[in-house]
Amino acid sequence: MEWKELFPSTKKALGELLRHLAAAVPTDAPSQGSELLSTSFLVNGNRGFGKTTVLLTAADAIEKGGSYFIPSSDAESDDESRALDESRALKDLVDKRLRPCVFWLGTLDLEPVPRGSNLLAAVLARIRDRLDKASDGRGASGSRPPASILGGSIEKTWDELDRLVSDATFMWEEVTGPADPRRERAQQQIKAAELFATFQQRFQRAMKSVAAALATYSKWGSDDPVLVLPVDNVDRSIEHIYSFVNLSRIASSPQLWFVLAAGRPEFQLFLERAFLQELAASSGRFDLAIRGRDHTSSIARRQASTTMRRFLPRGHQIQVDPVNPVTAWSSDIDGRSLGTLLGMVTLPKLTLDPGGAATMVDLFDIQKRLDRRVKDAHLKSSREEGLSLGPEVLTHAARMALQTLSPRTLRDLKRSIDWELTESARHRATASEMGGKQKEDHAEQAVQIVVDMLESAVDESNLPFWASEQLHNRIIRQDMDRKWVLDLRGTPVRQLKKTHLSHIMTFGHRWNGCVDGDERPQKVGFSDVHLRKFDDIVLELHDLDTRGNRVPLPAEVAGWLMLLHDLLASFENPRVMSRGPQDLILSPDLMVTRHELDLPPDEEQVWLEFWWELPEWDTFLDFSVFTIQWRAFLQCARNLFQQEGLKIGLDSALRFRFARAAWLDDVCSVARPERGLWSWEGGLGGLLDSKIQIPDFETKLAAYEKHVAKQVDGLHRWCEGDALAIQGGQQSDGATGDRRCLKARAWLEQTLPLLLLPEYGPVNSQAISAVQVAWQTRHDVTLHRRQLVRDAARRSDAYRALQKLCGRDGHQCREWIRSVTEAWFGGTAGPPGERRRGERRRSGPSDAGEAARSVQH
Repeated sequence: MEWKELFPSTKKALGELLRHLAAAVPTDAPSQGSELLSTSFLVNGNRGFGKTTVLLTAADAIEKGGSYFIPSSDAESDDESRALDESRALKDLVDKRLRPCVFWLGTLDLEPVPRGSNLLAAVLARIRDRLDKASDGRGASGSRPPASILGGSIEKTWDELDRLVSDATFMWEEVTGPADPRRERAQQQIKAAELFATFQQRFQRAMKSVAAALATYSKWGSDDPVLVLPVDNVDRSIEHIYSFVNLSRIASSPQLWFVLAAGRPEFQLFLERAFLQELAASSGRFDLAIRGRDHTSSIARRQASTTMRRFLPRGHQIQVDPVNPVTAWSSDIDGRSLGTLLGMVTLPKLTLDPGGAATMVDLFDIQKRLDRRVKDAHLKSSREEGLSLGPEVLTHAARMALQTLSPRTLRDLKRSIDWELTESARHRATASEMGGKQKEDHAEQAVQIVVDMLESAVDESNLPFWASEQLHNRIIRQDMDRKWVLDLRGTPVRQLKKTHLSHIMTFGHRWNGCVDGDERPQKVGFSDVHLRKFDDIVLELHDLDTRGNRVPLPAEVAGWLMLLHDLLASFENPRVMSRGPQDLILSPDLMVTRHELDLPPDEEQVWLEFWWELPEWDTFLDFSVFTIQWRAFLQCARNLFQQEGLKIGLDSALRFRFARAAWLDDVCSVARPERGLWSWEGGLGGLLDSKIQIPDFETKLAAYEKHVAKQVDGLHRWCEGDALAIQGGQQSDGATGDRRCLKARAWLEQTLPLLLLPEYGPVNSQAISAVQVAWQTRHDVTLHRRQLVRDAARRSDAYRALQKLCGRDGHQCREWIRSVTEAWFGGTAGPPGERRRGERRRSGPSDAGEAARSVQH
């Protein structure tokens, strides 16, 4: 491949290999008997990352010289400028250091080599062939070239190599494997031992002769020639790895360097297995006892680790990285870019509601769902965290799917899309009468592409056998119409989220600036509100057959699984089978209010956490839009939540009002048909001014809260209008829009009233207070509020400790939950005004309280 056709990750690995070879060129031969350092390099990477490409391009670059690195004359960006400087540096390195001294041997590919093959003879044959080529090659009949003025020196070198090949053929079997106890050829064993005793010294002398001959024949006139033998697919079997490690000990010389292409984890694992087999064979027992097997495995692991440090130290390993997601998205090295191809695949018509995805590119790139200021703030925040970004804004699922993409997989993906587009065009040309059905078939193309990538990611991952079988046969399957569905019944896939703390707002015994009737319980001594940023999603696969068997899904598998989930959830009849809409997708937990409750009678301190809930959207795409917009808000408002905010007089109450209004505004923007496009022109932009002072901030905050109240009312009107349209037999936005309307309506009626209660923070705002009164009159929140407190108590550390001591859901646990609820609501088991079914039992020093206190202390 040409230099311009290589991906940046391949160029980086190629540059490292050439620099390592340049460091190996000026080598002085050690004296006889001295220990020789490692003469091997490892090109390390997963399957498809381009290890073989690095070997082939290195040989091509050394053969062609600096002409291989032909950069473009102009650099339009900093990255292109750095790439231009790198290509020029490599050009000088090859021309001045490598091309005069390095002689590249023919590649030794171990994949087609049978077990037990004589690798030593194969190496010597390649050395002899290179010497023949240097002296103008063999004749037509395969005979050696005629003797030159060198006289017998070149003939002596050939004779030495011939004797080494002959001896290697005789002794190889004794070197590579354990001795056969049944062998009776004692004389042959003695001869093999004699040959082996002197082979290394004779090999080094022969290599010096070969180097001298190559220096004479070389047109460059180098005094220190180095032969490089590329070895591909070393990690294909245990026998090949064990044989090559022995080969590297026998055929060690400063004039011969090995460049191996293999995955380091597989290399070390196979080497460990080889030592384990040798130890088992030497003991005469292959069926070792369990206890003996563990001890023997530990010995084999130590031997493998020591061998790796001696044979392939860390400084001799070149890492081939995957293609960067930004590069994978925008690179057009081998034709059209991935983003261009995805933009040509139409998604189901039912996702084309206002703000819905129109092509596959919209499942990956959500920049058109972001307002300009939001996008700029998100890109700034991501760059500060060291993320490589382009003009596109990839969802978290897309980044996970593309972050470990190999060049081979990227090309396969592009070819798959090209094939589906070609087939679609052919079907349209020959079956135009299919009309509307053709659109459905066209939508199936997107599903097939994602399914192919998901299944390929599963097959190439390191998942255990049960996990890959469950994914292939029970989760990703076809229905009776042979259409792909995602079967999540039984909750086999569960989501774990990772966030980090961004800002904290603290409150003392009383809310600051609260309105009448908005007091916290008297037993609450301290409260704080945490604003968090989203980091990562981990999908965990649970074995449906074996309880407790679980494994986290690799990033690429999880990413394609989330993309498939969103795609199948977009059909009129969603093709995601689960018990509920939230079996896989969970709220990202980006805002939490915490209270320190003094639990009577001994004022035991219990922390209760109330997480701010989002609508139960049924796609990862919606949550991705929300979290990216929230990250952008925290990036622009960070000064107001830190010391700068305190300097201008912003107390916790004002900052809380600001964060709550922004949270509700963000939710409304994603829940509306636009599915994003959170505009900061409605008052939020003025609050983010770094030079704002406290009087202006309070005035603009009150105006912004009125704007948010209008946004909430506008969301409600859309839900009401859509519901009326449905009742009248109309569908304004399609079935997908209907489902989103129901999600938004459920959040407005069941979650929003709870978010405006003291459990989450003070209302302390006339606009928000009006929203609270309006929604609390529409929906009875009494029962939900009591359940909210109970759920918070069950999430507490004190309750988990009590469960470990007294058992799950025992009498003491239920009594402790009741005591927490009574303490929160001031001596009643529920909110003020709730009708009680019986007299409340006076709480005293119960066993549950004593148990919880003993565990906590």
